[in-house]
Amino acid sequence: MAAEWSDENTRIVTDLFTDQVRAGNRPNTHLTPNAYEEVAKEFKRRTCVDLKHTQLKNKWDKLKIDYNNFKRLKQRETGGGWESGTVTHDGEWWKHAKKDIKGYGKFRKQGLRNEENLRVMFEDITSDGTDHWNPASGLPPPSSAVVANILNVDAIQDVDLDEIEEVSPASSKSGTDYKDR
Repeated sequence: MAAEWSDENTRIVTDLFTDQVRAGNRPNTHLTPNAYEEVAKEFKRRTCVDLKHTQLKNKWDKLKIDYNNFKRLKQRETGGGWESGTVTHDGEWWKHAKKDIKGYGKFRKQGLRNEENLRVMFEDITSDGTDHWNPASGLPPPSSAVVANILNVDAIQDVDLDEIEEVSPASSKSGTDYKDR
C-alpha cells in the first residue's frame, strides 16, 4: 500500500529523519536500518500510519532528489528573483527550466518545504557542482578553494616572453656534431 505523504506527514518524517542524522545514524548516504526502524516507530506513534523500511527509504530518496533540484534551481536562477521561496520568472523561462531538469516545475508556485530539515539531512552528502572543479573545464572559479589551496597566487610572477632568450637548435648541441660521427 502506498504511503500518504501529506504536507504534515512529510514535515513529521523530515523532523524524524533530521533527529536521526543529528544522532549520527547516517554513516553514509542513508540512515542505518535501526534508524529507519526508529523513524517508523515514532512516525506510527504520531500519525497512526504504519510505514515499512522501503517506504521510508523511498521517501528519503525522493526528498534528496527534490533538495538537489531545488539547489540547482537556486544556482541556475539569474536575472529574475526570489519571492516567498520561489523563482520569479516568466513562463518562457520556466518552460526551458522544466525541460532541462525534471522536477523543477514543482517549485514554480511554492518553494522547497522543510528546507532546513533537508539541509541537515543532505547538505554534506550532496553536490551541486560548485565545490568541484575538473581541469578539463578550464580555469577554476575565482571563489574556489581550489585556487586558494593549490595555487599560491601571490607567488606567481608575470613572465614577459620578450625577455626570455630563445635557444636556437644549433646552440643546443651536446658537444658532438651528428656529422662528426
